[in-house]
Amino acid sequence: MKQKEIDSFYQGFSAEVESEQCGWIVDKYGISWQIVPRMFLDFATKLSPATYQQINQQILTMKKIEIAQIEKLI
Repeated sequence: MKQKEIDSFYQGFSAEVESEQCGWIVDKYGISWQIVPRMFLDFATKLSPATYQQINQQILTMKKIEIAQIEKLI
């Protein structure tokens, strides 16, 4: 999933863009969704524990996930 896809999910689903933390959005029906790039699924097994922890800490500071900021840590 590239940033363009993430942005389109936020614009299409979120009732208030950038209102939630850590990639979570709430749609107009009040249902919560977490937008998670595919690359994140491999992080726990393919990255060092230190890098994985840095990425998790970075994500905690984000509302919408910004892939470019995460890629700087890899």
